[in-house]
Amino acid sequence: MTSKGQIRSAESGDFSMMASENPKMPYLSSAYNDRIRPCIDLVDSLRRIGLDKDIDLPAVVVIGDQSVGKSSVLEAISGVQLPRGTEIVTRCPIELRLRNIDESEWRGRIQYTSHSKEVSDRYIDDPEHVGDEIIKAQNDITGSTKGICDSLVTIEIESNYVPNLTLIDLPGIARVAVHGQPGDIGEKTKALIRKYISKEETIILCVIPCNVDIATTEAIKLAQEVDPNGTRTLGVMTKPDLVDAGTEGNVVKVAQNKVLPLKKGYTVIKCRGQKKVDSRQPLEEAMDEEDRFFKEHRVYNVLYHDRCAGTRVLANNLTTELVEQIRKSVPQLQRGIKAKLEETNQLLTALGDTVPSDTVERIDLLVRILARFPEDFKNAADGIYKGATWDRNLRLQTIVKRHYEKFADELESLQAGDQHLPEIKEEIREQKGLELPPFIKDRPICENLIRQIIREFAPPAERLLQAINFEVERIGQKLVTDTYIQFPRLQTTVMSKFCDLQQQAVKATKEAIDIKFKMEDMIQTQDRIYADTEKLMLQNYPSGSAASSSTTEPPGGTNSTADEDEDNENRPYSYDEDFEAKKILRALQVYLKVATTRLMDDIPMTITYYLLQELAKEIKTEMSKFMIEKNFDDFLREDAAIEEKRLALEMKKERLDRANKELALFTL
Repeated sequence: MTSKGQIRSAESGDFSMMASENPKMPYLSSAYNDRIRPCIDLVDSLRRIGLDKDIDLPAVVVIGDQSVGKSSVLEAISGVQLPRGTEIVTRCPIELRLRNIDESEWRGRIQYTSHSKEVSDRYIDDPEHVGDEIIKAQNDITGSTKGICDSLVTIEIESNYVPNLTLIDLPGIARVAVHGQPGDIGEKTKALIRKYISKEETIILCVIPCNVDIATTEAIKLAQEVDPNGTRTLGVMTKPDLVDAGTEGNVVKVAQNKVLPLKKGYTVIKCRGQKKVDSRQPLEEAMDEEDRFFKEHRVYNVLYHDRCAGTRVLANNLTTELVEQIRKSVPQLQRGIKAKLEETNQLLTALGDTVPSDTVERIDLLVRILARFPEDFKNAADGIYKGATWDRNLRLQTIVKRHYEKFADELESLQAGDQHLPEIKEEIREQKGLELPPFIKDRPICENLIRQIIREFAPPAERLLQAINFEVERIGQKLVTDTYIQFPRLQTTVMSKFCDLQQQAVKATKEAIDIKFKMEDMIQTQDRIYADTEKLMLQNYPSGSAASSSTTEPPGGTNSTADEDEDNENRPYSYDEDFEAKKILRALQVYLKVATTRLMDDIPMTITYYLLQELAKEIKTEMSKFMIEKNFDDFLREDAAIEEKRLALEMKKERLDRANKELALFTL
């Protein structure tokens, strides 16, 4: 049977040949290290840059139930003593960066950010001090509480006996809170673990003790939640020497993928005991003892020969898996960085220009931003839609025209018609005085009715002005808010000035409209205009209407014969009230048509002139005066939230740019 270890060995090269090149790490030759180191260095560099804040990076994450030997596994690989205990000793994610070097010198370094946001970065001069440094770091981050935190502690180790590998160790899963731990410690730990292992780029190193039922461990359950097919999970079985005699075969079945299959398989390891750790047993000596244990064991020796047992095998498997994951992720990382850069640049552009420190450049910036609102408002008023006014809700001229059309329809609906005949006849009778029957007071009757109807045009004109003023105010304030959101002081000042100018423009518009209606009291038009309008209306009158049937001739008409004319002259005068009423109605309709057409143009023109065009000019004039103010520097003080957001985006852009350069230099 071909084991998982044999397949991995075949893919990675002839490890027996590699062993001769480095006796301390017999499964990782210098030639092999030369091939894998750039991959590990790439991800470490990207994580050091901070790219993991923006894009998920390939990683090996170590998870396990509390007290299953996670720390022992990491100690076996790294050769340094980590904090141990029966409670949760890992209270923060610990990133362990291991780098294999040819030198005999051991070098260590720890980095983290404390609870007070103070960045710590210090060197460690002895492997035995790593555990104490981690405890100190965790206390600095979490305080004296026994809870957990998601702040990362990074440990860098360079040595000639460690593999090229980066691991992230997570807190062990606690089932019950003890000794002052928060009551929800278990759920918080699981939430932290899920945060890391749910990422598709993550390889899950699931640590399971040999002396428990694998199906009951919380760690394997969490791994199955996010990786149900077991494609990203690698099992590590610890404490093989603690199983009951006669049950070793069960361990072998699990390790051979016959119980709970994982596509990356299982590796069984036997770690140093506490006594040997305390006596500072060398790592290579411990691994030699471990190899002998598996090789000489009557049951476990099959795992040794199948390359499913031993710390060296585990280190090699982890390195191989991580490198493979990194190589697969590089194209995706490049695409992700490009997309994030585009998004970040767009967000920075949306925040506006960066405020320069140079005085001349500051003045130039202020001149440019002061010109934006007047230009945008004028474009909106003129119907030139680009930039800020491309938004359909800010297209002032289009919105205004719709209101003008509605105003015209209202005036059309107020025209005189046959419904006014009874009123006209009533006025003819009421106005009758001492004059003789042939002489009725048709002029005052007609003019009074004209004035009465034109007065009804005033409310629609007032509503039109209110509607346009509302849109000017809404759009103007929106443009001011959006244009100067970066600078609160300038925004407030411009908004106040705009409101003042708008009120002045509304007042001027209202006064001009009032004058228009006062002028309409004169009831005056050119004879030519009246005649042309009357002719056009007669052509368009519906058949049978009062106006179309009325004539300017008295009964008898102009088509009567000479004899009829003579008879009419000798006949007593016959007064026709219907004829007189229809004559007045037609004059009323013709003049109202003239006045309506005039007002349909004059009122919108007046509003456009004062409330759009003149207001736009006044805005431009007033904005130019801002430069005269002595405290113009105050205008360029950015909003604190925007300044903070800009800083965060600029830092993100710098991270992405640096990461992009790192990837550009990397070759698969």
